[in-house]
Amino acid sequence: MMMMIMMMMMMTTTTTMMMMMMMIMMMMMMMMIMMMMMMMMMMMMMMMMMMMMMIHNKLSPLIETDVFSDTFCGLLLQLRR
Repeated sequence: MMMMIMMMMMMTTTTTMMMMMMMIMMMMMMMMIMMMMMMMMMMMMMMMMMMMMMIHNKLSPLIETDVFSDTFCGLLLQLRR
């Protein structure tokens, strides 16, 4: 990244400037896409969690809550890493 910036600094002609602009735009786009993907993933995770919670609430009489909560916490911790 730094090297690229240095190169841009070196070349001051209009064509190179245009190229640099294009490159930066591309990079920005890539970043945006990555961010969007991350957001989507997070949303999906949240949805999954909600579903799990719903199921848990539904089955609360059947399942020992403490065991389930422990497992859930464990899963969360694993996902965080």
